[in-house]
Amino acid sequence: ISWCPPVGSIFKLNFDVAFDDSRAKSVLVEVARNSSGEVLTFKTVAHGEVASSFAVEALACLQAVFMGKQMGFTSVIIEGDSVSIIKK
Repeated sequence: ISWCPPVGSIFKLNFDVAFDDSRAKSVLVEVARNSSGEVLTFKTVAHGEVASSFAVEALACLQAVFMGKQMGFTSVIIEGDSVSIIKK
């Protein structure tokens, strides 16, 4: 499945995480795009001492929400690959 742009004035915020369980480290990536597919902002953050992959996925989702709020978006789609995080 490939990335699809949002429709109209909706913005899409995508997040993903890489987690190294043996070292308890992770890297999260957040991207905001408009309906033309243009990247409006891109953020990469490294974290140490992360308890679990669930914790870092939840953090990435929360930070994507904060990113949208800081940018003043009023209508967004938040997309990640962790079904349990999105449902919660």
